[in-house]
Amino acid sequence: CMVTDEITVSFNEVPEIDLGLDQEMCEGEIAGFGAVPFNTSDPATYLWSTGSLNPTLEVQTTGTYSVTVTVNDCSATDEVEVLVNPLPDFELGEDLTFCEGESFTLDATPTNVTGATYEWQDGSTNPTFEAIESGVYSVTVTANGCGLIDEIALTFNELPQVDLGN
Repeated sequence: CMVTDEITVSFNEVPEIDLGLDQEMCEGEIAGFGAVPFNTSDPATYLWSTGSLNPTLEVQTTGTYSVTVTVNDCSATDEVEVLVNPLPDFELGEDLTFCEGESFTLDATPTNVTGATYEWQDGSTNPTFEAIESGVYSVTVTANGCGLIDEIALTFNELPQVDLGN
């Protein structure tokens, strides 16, 4: 007696995903990641470390973000690191008025970061600027690749001319 049987075995592909390189960005920016598999068009399910079930994720905070993608009972996981650098925290203040002959020192030193660089409206690069004439003064402060601009208008009024005579 002889019996013949046959079976077909197929292997489902593991979904291929790539969240890309780790990201470093500035406070207020948004990083977007997509996890759609690039080796299959079959329906997929998504589970992000945040609990999201969407194929894409947008983040604004420092952390490690991972996603598990499942297609036909086969899963793949990828993760990415996000580092959010703070913007320099400084303020030149409200517009001010002075008398001719006075001066005012503008200080752009940030309170929350070290190693900042400065560029004033005239190209100077010190954290402080000595103002002696009317105008709009601006500075760009940059730290860890994140820059912020502030400006202030200063007015220096002429001194009144007084003549009591002889």
